[in-house]
Formats: sequence, structure tokens, C-alpha cells
Amino acid sequence: LLNRSTTEPNAFEQQQTGRNIDADKNESIIQNRVADNVEYSNAGQEHAARTTYHISPLDIPIVSFLKTSTKRAEFTPDMVLTLAPKRNPRPLGPLLLKALKPEYIKAGLVTAWLYPVSPDLIHQSGFLIGVQSGIGFRRHWSLTLEYTYSQLHYESSDPAAILGAPDYPVVLSPDEHFTHLDLRRQAIRQFGIGLRYSFSQLGKIRPYAGLNWGNQTLMPYLVAYEVELEPSNTLEQGTFTVDKTTRLQNIMRIETGLEVPISRRLDFTVEAFYAHQWSKKNRGAPGMTGIRTGMNWMF
Repeated sequence: LLNRSTTEPNAFEQQQTGRNIDADKNESIIQNRVADNVEYSNAGQEHAARTTYHISPLDIPIVSFLKTSTKRAEFTPDMVLTLAPKRNPRPLGPLLLKALKPEYIKAGLVTAWLYPVSPDLIHQSGFLIGVQSGIGFRRHWSLTLEYTYSQLHYESSDPAAILGAPDYPVVLSPDEHFTHLDLRRQAIRQFGIGLRYSFSQLGKIRPYAGLNWGNQTLMPYLVAYEVELEPSNTLEQGTFTVDKTTRLQNIMRIETGLEVPISRRLDFTVEAFYAHQWSKKNRGAPGMTGIRTGMNWMF
């Protein structure tokens, strides 16, 4: 019995021996892995030491964005861009004729209150009546034609402020001068042509702005005057008549207003305007402002 117990290990000893063997194996595996890691680390350090001599400046992260790729896209026939054939534009003639083709024609009456503008005038007023027509192109542009008759009344102490620069009676003495001029019913005929732009559709309330060019003809008129003699402070009154007609050219008028439709064919217009002679000999001649109203029938 003693011999058996000494020669054959019991179960506890076998289990302990197995554990020792497993521990030795694990330790040897760990040592091998550590050795491999050390060798790999040494190899990596040696490799890094070798490659540091061949690194490119463009591989530095700060300036790596400057590096361009050497790869090129493969060329294929499908990548060729082909331009579509250019269409022949429409001839200018038909386009111009279409743009100038009238879309509507209007005709009507116009009346206005006039106010001559000059710092040397007093008690100024006037009125205007006439006929007007319009030819509409497209939706916004129209051509206007008008013929009007107007009368003005104003007073002044400056002969240069009189419209038309009439020939005054000769003053006999340097001490005499005109102190008062009174014009009543100074009649004016005017023909004008203009261009108007409307900001809305036909048949709706349409704000518009326009520019008109025309010529005026001053009809014969009567002027009442007063002449003062300075040494004696006496006044001499008289009248003289301007018998000839006077033509005033290049009368420019700026206008803005509203066109209000009343029915399908009838509309009402109201506008404010300012008119002045573009080039004139008499620099003191007044301008003209006022309010115009009109009724138009569309054909």
C-alpha cells in the first residue's frame, strides 16, 4: 500500500499538475507574443527611421491640400460634348412689324386747369380744351396725339416774364419804366405728340407716365400796361395789341396720371403735368403746370 501511494499520484496531485502545465503554456505564449510585439515595434521603428529620409513635403498634413492627384479619368467617346445646332433666329422685319402693329385706337376730349409758373407773375390762371387720341402698341406702350386750345390770364411787373416776348411801346425817357402789365385772354393753340408707358393691363386702373413734345402758336392778344415816371411818380396807363402770331417751338411736357376704366370701351383719365420750352430766346418766359382730365373711347 505504501508503495502504491508513492508511485501513483492521487487525483488532487494530477489536477494540480495539469494546472501547472497550463500555466506554463500560457506564460510561454505570452512571452512569445511580447517578443513578437517587441520585434514588430523594433521593425516599425527601423522602418520609420529609414522612411524619414524619403518623406515628401507634400505629405505633411499642413500642406497636404497642395498635392494633386496623378490619376486621370479614362477617356471614353461618351464623354465628348456635342453642341445642339443653333436655330436660325426670326427675321428682324417681322418682329419689328409685330411690335409696331397697333392693338387699339382711342379718341376723346381733354380739358385742363392751367397755372403759369414764374416768380414774376401774379393772379395767373388759365384753362385748356382739346381733342386727343392714342394708339396702343402691345400692353404698355402707346403713342398719343393731341390738338388743344387754351387761354391764359396773368399780371406782371417784369416785361421779360410775358409769354412770347412782345414788342412793347417805346418809352420816351430813361426815367420811365413799366410797373404793371395785365394780359387777359392770351390765346394759345398747340399740337403735340407723345409717348406713354402704362404700368398695368388694359381694362384695369392703369398708372402711367409720359413725355410729350409740341409746338405752340400764340394768337393776337391785348396787353394793358402802366408806366411810371420816377421824378414825378406819375402813372400813365395804356393798352397795345400784339397783332401777329408768335410760334414757340420745342415745348416739352412731363406727365403722370391714372387711367380709370368706366366700361369696356370708355375710360377716364386724370393727370398732373409740367411743360416748359426746351430752348427759348426769352429766358424769363413762364413754364406751365396744371391738372388735365379726359374721356376716351376705344375702337
